[in-house]
Amino acid sequence: MSDPTERKFVVRDVAGTFTIQTLAALALYSIPVFAPAAALDYGVDATQVGVFSGIAYFTAMLVGLVTGAFVTRYGAMRTGQACMVFAALAMVAFAVGSPWLAVVSAIFLGLNYGPVNPLSAHILTKVTTAKTRPLIFSIKQTGVTVGGALAGITVPFLVLTFGWRVGALIIGAAALTAMLLVHPMRRRLDSDRRPTAPLRSASLMGPVRLIAKDPVTLHLAIMALIFSGIQLTAAAFLVIFLNDHLELPLVEAGALFALSQVGGTLGRIFWGAISGAYFKPRHVLTVLGLITCASYAVLALSEPDWPPMILAILCFILGASSYGWNGVYLSEVASLAPPGKIGEVTGGVQFFMFAGAFMAPPCFSVIASFGGGFSMAFMVFAIIAGVTGLSLTWLSKYHRPEA
Repeated sequence: MSDPTERKFVVRDVAGTFTIQTLAALALYSIPVFAPAAALDYGVDATQVGVFSGIAYFTAMLVGLVTGAFVTRYGAMRTGQACMVFAALAMVAFAVGSPWLAVVSAIFLGLNYGPVNPLSAHILTKVTTAKTRPLIFSIKQTGVTVGGALAGITVPFLVLTFGWRVGALIIGAAALTAMLLVHPMRRRLDSDRRPTAPLRSASLMGPVRLIAKDPVTLHLAIMALIFSGIQLTAAAFLVIFLNDHLELPLVEAGALFALSQVGGTLGRIFWGAISGAYFKPRHVLTVLGLITCASYAVLALSEPDWPPMILAILCFILGASSYGWNGVYLSEVASLAPPGKIGEVTGGVQFFMFAGAFMAPPCFSVIASFGGGFSMAFMVFAIIAGVTGLSLTWLSKYHRPEA
C-alpha cells in the first residue's frame, strides 16, 4: 500500500463506509433520544422504545442475510446509498406520530442499518491486510459511536429548537445528503458487481450455515448475540435512565449519552490497535466483557445525588467497553471468510448480532417494567456480560488459520 494513489483510495474507501455507517447509526440512535418528547404525542410510555428497537433490529437481522447477494448484483456502494434512502423514509414515517407508522419507521430503520456491515466488509477487505484489518475495521466502526454521539448532542437541541417532528425530518435530510456525498465513489467501488447474479431466496439461510460449519466462528457468533444485545440496551435506555431515574434534564442526559459514544469511538480505535499488534482478539473481547460487567453494575447502583463527574466517567467507560468490541470482532470474521464470501459470512454473524439486538431491548423493558426497575435490569445484564466474556477463554483450545 505504498503507492500514493492506492493510499488515497484507501482513505476514500474508509471515509465512504464511515459516512454511511455514521448516518445509519444517527438515524437509528436518534429515536431513543427523541423518545421522552415523542412519547407524549404518541401516548405511550418512553420505555416502549425497546419494542421499537426490537422491530428495527429484527428487520436488520433478516436483511443482513441477503445483503451479500445484493452487493454482488448491485454493488456495495449502491447498496449503501439505498440504506440512506431508507433512513430518510424512516424519519418521515416517525415524524407523523402514528403508532402504526412508527412500526413502518422501525422496519425502514432496519433496512437502513442491516446491510451496512456486510457492504463495508466487502469494500474494506480488498484494501487491508491481516495486520491492518482490525484497526481499519475499528475506524469504520467508530461511525456507529460517532452517529450515536451526534444523536445525543443534536437531537435535544433539535427538540428544544424545532420540536421533535421537525428534528426527525432534519435527520432524514442529513441521510439523503450522505447518499449524494458518496455517489462519486460508486463507479470505482462497484466495478466488481455482477449485474446478472441471481437473488435467490435459498440464500437466506446460507450465511448462517457457513457460520455453523466452524466451531470457533459459531461460538463467536453466539458471543456477538449477547454482546450486541448488551450494547443496544445502553443505546436504547441510557438517556431514559438518566432522565427518569437519575432525574437529569434531557440536555444533560443527552450530553452524557454523547460522552458514552465518544468513549465508544476512542475505545474502538484503541482496542483495534492493540488487537492487531499486541493481543489476541479473543483476549481483548474477554477484557471488554469484564469491563462492561463492572460499568453496568455501577450504573445499576447509581443515585440522583451522585456527582456529575462520576456519572461522566462512568458513561465514558461504559461506552468504551460495551461499544468497543465490534471492529475487532468484524475484522476477524472477514479474515475467516472464504474469498468472494466476505459479505455472506459477515451477514451470517450479523444475523446473530442483530438477533441479540432484537431480543435484548424488549427483555430489558420487561425487567425494568415488572422486575424491579432500571437498576435491576442493568444488574442482570451486567452479570450476563461478565459470564460471556469469561466464556471466551475456552476458545484457546482451537487454532484457526491466520489471514
